[in-house]
Amino acid sequence: GLSVSPVGFTGHYGLSEGGFAHVSAAGGNFFFWEPPYHGMTRYFRAMTPAQRRTRVVMSGTMGWTKDELRADLEHILTRLKLDTLPIYLIFWVRSPERMNPDVQGHLERLKDEGLIGTYGISTHQRGLALEALRLGWRLIMIRHNAAHRGIETSLLPAVQARDAALITFSNLCYGRLLNKTHPQGLEPPTAADCYRYSLSQPGVTACLSAPQDPQQLRENLAGLRQP
Repeated sequence: GLSVSPVGFTGHYGLSEGGFAHVSAAGGNFFFWEPPYHGMTRYFRAMTPAQRRTRVVMSGTMGWTKDELRADLEHILTRLKLDTLPIYLIFWVRSPERMNPDVQGHLERLKDEGLIGTYGISTHQRGLALEALRLGWRLIMIRHNAAHRGIETSLLPAVQARDAALITFSNLCYGRLLNKTHPQGLEPPTAADCYRYSLSQPGVTACLSAPQDPQQLRENLAGLRQP
């Protein structure tokens, strides 16, 4: 039920408050937040409540008990001055235990209270992502790039079949794809090309980018303008 821009932006490499303002001016509305992202924190805290409601913020927790889920969520809402967190993730799932029905029940109660919009998991493991879909989770965040294409045959068809959402990250393979020498002498891809590769796969909803400075931001915004 949420509408997000095809490229989302994170503060992982220290993008400034002004950089995130530039993202919004360019039409980006999708932001991934964690506590060390100070530039993004300042950006959100400086907004009016009406402005914050137009942004889709995704964050999450390493916890999975009822108390951990609520405490981490309340911390996020307070830091960003939000009434509702649009997307709440269970971070870096490595076992089915963190996706059990009790966890889903806790999250559904937070949703019923209006504290979150929707929820999902992030994982590096395709098998666990498939299990999550089978258990009724409808939002997955997972690695995908031209060097790691396994989700294209194993996971994306299941995402489409269940009308779920899938967000990809590490689309540049930590920058390695930008310097890759092509055996036929072709130019290496740009950052925008790497985002487009992931976005072109049926079943991918959006991807995350992590610009470090204004130059990288300009390159990533090319993928936002022409996904």
